[in-house]
This record gives sequence, C-alpha cells and structure tokens, in this order.
Amino acid sequence: MRNMKSEEEIIVIAVYETLVEAHFAKELLEESGIPAFFKDENVTQLYPMFNYTIGGVKLCIMKKDEERAIEVLNNNELIED
Repeated sequence: MRNMKSEEEIIVIAVYETLVEAHFAKELLEESGIPAFFKDENVTQLYPMFNYTIGGVKLCIMKKDEERAIEVLNNNELIED
C-alpha cells in the first residue's frame, strides 16, 4: 500500500530566475499531463529587486509526479539532474 501523505505532498521541482523560463517549463509539464503551479511568482514580478533574496520563481508539482517531471524538464534542458 502506498503512503497517501507522500503522494499528496507538494514539492518545488525547479527554480527559475525569469518568469518566461518558468512559464515555458510549466507549459511543458502540463502538456505532459503533469499539473504544476508557481510559488513566489507575484513577488518576483512586483519586486524584481528581491528575486535573489526569495530565490526566484519556484515551479511546484505533486511529489507523485516528480520522476516524470524531471524527465520532461531534462529532455528540454530546463533542469539539471
């Protein structure tokens, strides 16, 4: 039996300096059937001078999709192993 709690966990799969890169990665994941969303997207847009302080735009997914998401992003050179 699988651990339901770990499957429902949300993780940050990648961090991007620009919103353009982040949106491209999110689009690729969603086209592959992997739901994704951003964390800190609005803060980096409103206060770009704090981008390095908060760590950029974080692309989040469900833990259960991690393996497939890494494969999709690696194949498109949007994340490193």
